[in-house]
Amino acid sequence: SPLNDLSGAELQQKVFARWINVQLHDTSRKVDSFVTDLVDGTILVELVQALTGERLLGTVPTPQCSEDAVMNIQMSLTALAADGVELEGIDANEIQKGDVLQML
Repeated sequence: SPLNDLSGAELQQKVFARWINVQLHDTSRKVDSFVTDLVDGTILVELVQALTGERLLGTVPTPQCSEDAVMNIQMSLTALAADGVELEGIDANEIQKGDVLQML
């Protein structure tokens, strides 16, 4: 099986990407590359909206700079925290930079 050939981090990325895709089944969005597809925050925004059933207001649908992306990520993290998800030590700037450990 191809999954047997993956490192622990690679396996976590694949599993998390598949889980995100299941959650976003009603949208046109899909995660192909776990690291690059999450850095602008738009998929995270859609994921949070799918999970909470609430629309996040003030997000940037097509981020033009890293500040826009960080804002999307931070708004997503804030909404999850408000919903009771513990996110200690997770940094929006690091996610925007593609830091896999921050994403997992």
